[in-house]
Amino acid sequence: MHRHMTLKKHLYIALIIGLLLRLTCSYFDYGPFALDDYLHGLIPAHLLVDSGVSELPNYRSWLIVWMLSGFLKVGEIFGATTALEKIRVMLYGLGVFSLVGIYGTYLYVRNFSNKVFQLLSIYLVACYPLAVLASTRAFGETVAMAIILFGIGLSEDSRLRSGSQLQMILGLAVLGIACLFRFHVVLIWLSYVGCILLTTRFRFLIAIVISILLCLVLQALIDIESGRQAFGTFINYLQVNEGGAAGYGVTPWYSTWILVLGFVLAPFSLPLFRNFKILLKEHWVIFIPFIIFVAAHSVVPHKEERFMFPIVGIELIFLASLWSIEINNKTKVAKYFKWLFTILVIPSALFVCLVNFQSAAVDPLLKSQADQKNTLVLYQDWNTWSDFYKITLNQNGEAREIDLQNINESSLTQYLVGNKFQQVIIISSNPDRLEQMQKLADKKSNNVSCGQLLYASSLIDSIAFKLNPKHNKRRAPAMYVVCRAT
Repeated sequence: MHRHMTLKKHLYIALIIGLLLRLTCSYFDYGPFALDDYLHGLIPAHLLVDSGVSELPNYRSWLIVWMLSGFLKVGEIFGATTALEKIRVMLYGLGVFSLVGIYGTYLYVRNFSNKVFQLLSIYLVACYPLAVLASTRAFGETVAMAIILFGIGLSEDSRLRSGSQLQMILGLAVLGIACLFRFHVVLIWLSYVGCILLTTRFRFLIAIVISILLCLVLQALIDIESGRQAFGTFINYLQVNEGGAAGYGVTPWYSTWILVLGFVLAPFSLPLFRNFKILLKEHWVIFIPFIIFVAAHSVVPHKEERFMFPIVGIELIFLASLWSIEINNKTKVAKYFKWLFTILVIPSALFVCLVNFQSAAVDPLLKSQADQKNTLVLYQDWNTWSDFYKITLNQNGEAREIDLQNINESSLTQYLVGNKFQQVIIISSNPDRLEQMQKLADKKSNNVSCGQLLYASSLIDSIAFKLNPKHNKRRAPAMYVVCRAT
């Protein structure tokens, strides 16, 4: 970019690029990242808009569901009708919302004189593949990531530049809202407030107290609106996660640190860490909350990648700081990391935006528009979830587990001719069923017409399944055939 271009103009460019990347990712990568993004996000939001009735576990906040349902209502105004269109609309909304994180990054970095650091921070948060992918997943953690950047940007801009009590109240309240989306973010909030008190000698104490009260009132209102007692969601959350949620699986303490370092291309980025003391000196107020958050999660038995998503934006700011020092000093490390970054990150951006995770679990129904037609789903050895049928089958649709050997022209005719079903989708994820599926494909008769054998999977899912089939059952490719009456 032109060296005389103002930081605000770079912000506008970063927002445009970030938006395009997020919309692209939302369009092509709509499959489940895990289970929770669908089961506790997209599906409840769809049901809430469609029927006005939805359910969530009592330890889950309704905030993410209400947000997604709001996006969906807007999408329906603009003509979103099929289940696939509605899912994409909700992901579009998350991507657009995440742009507040880019603006928050701008508010933070404009308080530093290092121009290279400013630009790297804004563009990394806008374009870094992990940030783009995370921003378009329906998790409370990913929504919190953008809100954290916005809240820190507001409050740090107040602390370092304006000194405004009102801006500090707003910044801390915004950061508190991130905690309401995912309660474990309170570790960041508390440690950050402690750093503010330490560095400002209680100058913002009133702002801190007011922001705490605002967030407590908001959480109580959310619970009451959800039909729960005030703070009931948080209490249930603590009870469910008692003992570190070890019942969901245990991972070694060091896996969290490996994951967080991997977010910024370690071990390739390790030469940049020779500037760690400078990073700590300039950004210790946000580094301490970061390190406390990571350390706390490293000792909790149950760990998942998405638990670290809230700090991705902060970590990218740290990467920008370390990298900018090398660039300003014109070192060999700067040249090395520039080429490494280009080779690793730019291709991975395309990969992340175009690879559809766990598509085998959703594509057979979404691509067949099962929600638009009276559909019978017949499956064997297919890893599916009953809740997914609630948004991909209309009220007359059905799903049945069946032995594929019992499916023939006669049974298909019975289902399709003179019956309520407009189409039958036959699905299996078992490679041993290939021959049976091939016999059903391209079947034509006076009464029934079956299409070609289709495959639902992605490259990364196929690789993961082949490497470890036992622990990646949800990533098994799916074969499916769609049959209709002639």
